[in-house]
Amino acid sequence: KIRENILSKLNISLSIRISLLFNILPKLNLTAFAVYRPPKNKCSEFLLEFDKLLEQQKKPCMVIGDINLDLLKNSSSISEYKIIVQMNGFQFQNKINIQNATRTANNSASVLDHVITNKNIQCDINLEDHTISDHKII
Repeated sequence: KIRENILSKLNISLSIRISLLFNILPKLNLTAFAVYRPPKNKCSEFLLEFDKLLEQQKKPCMVIGDINLDLLKNSSSISEYKIIVQMNGFQFQNKINIQNATRTANNSASVLDHVITNKNIQCDINLEDHTISDHKII
């Protein structure tokens, strides 16, 4: 119920699958979102909701999530996603290359997990293998 109240204040539907919303480090006034987009979720719907979420963030903000859009590939959805991030004043904190893939399997590598921030927030991203998931921990 609390999550629905917060999302209604942000004018965001549950289709974006915000799994966690919290305010951390109050002295820094930083809001952080953890977002999950299931691989079979319609990308166009996600992009509309994600754009709404980002454009409402006026304070320092960090979004961490398993977005299931591979930044190592080129497609219209990925291009649109990158434009949404940039046009809302956010930037990727991930290093977007094969050496920093967040998922590796069967001789393939992908960057499906993203960290983005606004307000020129810089952070160091470390990736660690974990046995419970096929994704690395950020």
